[in-house]
Amino acid sequence: MRIFDSLALRFDGRTLWILDQTALPHRETWLDGSDPAAMVGHIQRLSVRGAPLIGVAAALSLACFAPTAGATERRQAWGALRAARPTAVNLMWAMDRLLPFLEDVEALRTE
Repeated sequence: MRIFDSLALRFDGRTLWILDQTALPHRETWLDGSDPAAMVGHIQRLSVRGAPLIGVAAALSLACFAPTAGATERRQAWGALRAARPTAVNLMWAMDRLLPFLEDVEALRTE
């Protein structure tokens, strides 16, 4: 995955950072979202808000996790992220879109 820096998401080559929207407007706090289990918590606590951002953050979290995880762990993380907010259509779309790539982890890596 390429390094990037946006208003609510950052990737420094190692860690996916998400802006904690529950701290706004008083503080700018960034949370580690690289681990899907942590991202599930961030989504459920509403640290990540907005349908498109939820889907993108979950997909990026899974992409960070996938290269170091086995097939079973990738599939479990996918399911946990997909279930984190059952009414989030963009989340479901993003997770379903990633599913075919979970078997081919190299496809998740981009230079």
